[in-house]
Amino acid sequence: LRLDPIIGAALPYVDILHMNEEELESLTGCTILNTTESQFEDEFAIASAINTFLLCGVAVVAVTRGKRGSFISCGDEARFRQSPGLPASWVDCTAKISATELPPDTIINTNGAGDSYTAGLLVAAMLRHTGLTVPTLDTSNI
Repeated sequence: LRLDPIIGAALPYVDILHMNEEELESLTGCTILNTTESQFEDEFAIASAINTFLLCGVAVVAVTRGKRGSFISCGDEARFRQSPGLPASWVDCTAKISATELPPDTIINTNGAGDSYTAGLLVAAMLRHTGLTVPTLDTSNI
């Protein structure tokens, strides 16, 4: 990736990179089988591919996996110093986030799911960086 004249040159300037696992496979050549038997191999492949982006200078890499949840990994302190808008508490952090289990008959429209995920990640970064909190809604009258 680093040697790619377009993508490689841009990666050190990317603060937050979000992609789904199909995009990760396409960009890095990793293989994700998504079988019960391949769970650990898949997670290792994803972590290794994410690390490639971190080594190329991306600060935060998030990979969504649909019903399998998501992975987020963050760069080191030196990289975060280049992006003062990112929360320092995220330096060198990695998280595996489970997806919410829905009832079996739930109809799901995934249009905009990736955009919503990215928006949530951006808001989380802003809130962590600024120390602001989100007011709690009173839903007792709803």
